[in-house]
Amino acid sequence: MRLVKPPHPEVTGNGLYYCMQVGHRKTAIDLVIDSLRGLPNDSSELLAEMGEAMREWTIEAVVQGAWVREYHKWETDTKSYVNVMYARNKASPPNWKKLTCSHVEKIEKQLALFLATPPASLTVIEETRARINDAKHEDSYLASHVTSV
Repeated sequence: MRLVKPPHPEVTGNGLYYCMQVGHRKTAIDLVIDSLRGLPNDSSELLAEMGEAMREWTIEAVVQGAWVREYHKWETDTKSYVNVMYARNKASPPNWKKLTCSHVEKIEKQLALFLATPPASLTVIEETRARINDAKHEDSYLASHVTSV
């Protein structure tokens, strides 16, 4: 099969479309984090220390929630992208539920069918997904599982 470009000016379903959407969501999260970091500290020493800890906890919660949301959005977007490529090749899309491996592995297999090289970022996505899943199930903070966000 081939990666097929749509007729101009159709953008939905193109890789650039999904990349732009990710950029918009990242900008929104960066704005929230910058706003939280820019909040003034309380004048009381005790409250200032507590406020700083709460601010970092809130930022961590925002990052973890954003990552989980973004991962699930990535799953939806990659399925949509692959399905569009099948449609443009006049072929039936895969039955995603019958593929019994991780979503990253599903995407790697689909890319191979299109003779596309899977990006190295898929490994990072899979490793980070596992760490966040551990944090969720072990009822622990994200920072103890993911060293950089």
